[in-house]
Amino acid sequence: MQVFRSLSLRFQMLLMLVGVVVAGLGLTLAVLMQQTAQLEETAALQYAQTLAERNGDAAAQGLRQAFTTAQTLASALQSLQQAGIEGAEKRSLGMAMLGAVLAQNPQLNGVWTGWEPDAFDHADAAFANTAHHDGTGRFVPYFSRNGANGSITQDVLADYEQAGTGDYYLQARSRRASTLVEPYVYEFQGRQLMMTSLAVPIVQDGQFLGVAGTDLSLTDLQQQVQAIRLYDSGLPAFSRRPAPMWATAMLIGLAKRPMPLPWVWARQSLPPSSRPLRRASPT
Repeated sequence: MQVFRSLSLRFQMLLMLVGVVVAGLGLTLAVLMQQTAQLEETAALQYAQTLAERNGDAAAQGLRQAFTTAQTLASALQSLQQAGIEGAEKRSLGMAMLGAVLAQNPQLNGVWTGWEPDAFDHADAAFANTAHHDGTGRFVPYFSRNGANGSITQDVLADYEQAGTGDYYLQARSRRASTLVEPYVYEFQGRQLMMTSLAVPIVQDGQFLGVAGTDLSLTDLQQQVQAIRLYDSGLPAFSRRPAPMWATAMLIGLAKRPMPLPWVWARQSLPPSSRPLRRASPT
């Protein structure tokens, strides 16, 4: 301070002016750096969204096809339920329908339907504990490619009244809306696959009767998503839990191109990865 006072007034003013200029430049530089960072972040998000929109339609095509199949199956089963056919024959026709749909759609891992007690043919008691039925006798057939070498097998739905593992049925029932279940781990041909289920409710005169659905492996879709590169280093990926960039290509693509019916994302309670979910139970 003593040295500063010994300087001439002109030199003191010059030093103060230089100090003010340097401080101003520092503040300006800090503001510019912050604005640049914000612009880069905005540009990165816009790029990710553009990339997702470009790839999302192709990635979501399998989901749309699975939904269309589930919707068609729901309509066909509802027509069968209303037909004047005896219980045993009606159920045989329903099962044959499911098997034929799965055979004609190799991209699907399974097709299924579940009905409320006595809603399909008012004959649940007669079918309890019989072939291809569980102890309730409800019409709950499940066809999948879980046989040897991917062959089609027939089982019955399991845990359809249990919260969490039964969300594929319960969510469509409670919401009366088509439901796309959040991806879950499923044991398929001895392997653990990431799967999703698309469930369409069957409603007659406001009364919920049941659900028709399809199961779709997300392996191909996951590979498509993982092939996307964000700035040569970023990778979109699937997650069991919601996240800001959850399966970017798929979700943004779906958001920009919504399904024909309102969809509900059913958050499923998942067990530890060592205990994959199983849909079918032995018949």
